[in-house]
Amino acid sequence: MVNKFIGRILIVLFTILIILTVGLGFVHNLILDKKAVVTNSLIPKDSPKRMMLIFPHPDDEITVSGEVFREIHEENAKVTMVVLTEGEAGKTGGVVSKDELGKAREKEGELAAKTLGVTPVQATFPDSKLSEVNPIELKNYIYQQIKKYKPTTILTYDDVVGYYGHPDHIFAAKMVREVFREHKDDSSFSAKRLYMVTLPPKVWDGLSKFGKKLREKYPLRENQSPPTPTNAVIVKDYGKRIDELARGYKTQQQAVDALLPGHRQIPYWIYFKVLDREYFYLAEEN
Repeated sequence: MVNKFIGRILIVLFTILIILTVGLGFVHNLILDKKAVVTNSLIPKDSPKRMMLIFPHPDDEITVSGEVFREIHEENAKVTMVVLTEGEAGKTGGVVSKDELGKAREKEGELAAKTLGVTPVQATFPDSKLSEVNPIELKNYIYQQIKKYKPTTILTYDDVVGYYGHPDHIFAAKMVREVFREHKDDSSFSAKRLYMVTLPPKVWDGLSKFGKKLREKYPLRENQSPPTPTNAVIVKDYGKRIDELARGYKTQQQAVDALLPGHRQIPYWIYFKVLDREYFYLAEEN
């Protein structure tokens, strides 16, 4: 009797496992961008293994964290994370007061840098007002960081929609691209590639259709979409680390949900089986 009961339980569990596997495979194939070249490393071969992330806010690095974990743990790369603002204009998540938010996010960014294993560089340009900063001043700051840390690969947002429409994302990416173009022929300029994190067309279409709150907050022109990925990095082996990194931003869980939609509702080992890749667009090459 007991053996029959256990047998039935095992059959039910096995059936659920099959359904879950088939379902995950279907969703994975539905959003997969097969045209993007699967790449083991975004750092050029025979170049110093140094990478720099340049983003406007603490937590933006989540979008490329799987690639960063790969580079550090599999390629022994040195990575610097440059954050242009403290993120003081964001929401508090009910964790701290508005006056304390900037410093709180800076500390969260420091914790994230430690989790990632990168060198943090924190600037204090005004959050949500980057476009009001003198472009020459901002570009000079970016250039000085590149000159100091000598990365061969730079990662930032795309300069069309900035991943989901945030004006700071777009403007920062434009400034990074201008710096690259203005200095790439200099013999002392170390950067060889500029990659912009982006989304596959199918994922972007889904985000546009179902991300109503995002579209209301960050409206875009009709048919405006991110650049098509050229490269994909498989990050499923680092799903647990990415999830831990994201959950470390206690004040920004709502914002993090825009970067990793649904990650708090779905176990990481399922989530990163479906969303197992980070996508990049090779924007500039030297």
